[in-house]
Amino acid sequence: MLKRTLCLLLIPLLLFAACERREPAMSAKEVATRLLSVISDSEELYPADADFAQINFTAAAACCDVQIYLENTNGSLREVGVFRLQNDADATLVKNEIREYLRDEQEAIRSLAHLYPGTALEENLMRYETAAVEQEGSYIVYLVLGETDLVSARAALK
Repeated sequence: MLKRTLCLLLIPLLLFAACERREPAMSAKEVATRLLSVISDSEELYPADADFAQINFTAAAACCDVQIYLENTNGSLREVGVFRLQNDADATLVKNEIREYLRDEQEAIRSLAHLYPGTALEENLMRYETAAVEQEGSYIVYLVLGETDLVSARAALK
C-alpha cells in the first residue's frame, strides 16, 4: 500500500518535471531572420560582417551572439541588429553601446546633411532618431527602419 501511494505521488511530480523542459533558445541569426520576414523589401538588407560588430559594438560583440543586417541602397539606410545575451547582467552595457552607436550615426548624418541638403539624408536622420532599442528576454534588438516596418518588426519580436 505504501509503495502504491508513493508511486501515485511520484507520477504527477515526474510528469510536471517533464513539462518544464524549455525549447532551446533561438540564435541571434534566427531572431533576425524572423524580423526580416515582416520587413518590406528585406532582400535589400544584407548581413554585416564580423568586423562591423567588432568596430561598432566592441563590448557587445565580446559578450553576445550578434547578427546585424544593413541596407545602404540609393541613399536609404536601414539596420536590424540582434544581440543574444549570454549573461543578463550585460543588458545595460549592450543597450548603452547601441544607443551610443545610434547617436554617432545621427551626428554623422547631420554633418552630411549640412554639406548636402536633401530629403534622403533627412529621411535617414529621422530613422536613426526614431530607432528602437528593445529587450525581449535575453535578446536586445535595435531597429533603424521606416515607421511601418518598425511597427511590424516590434510586433514580430513579441
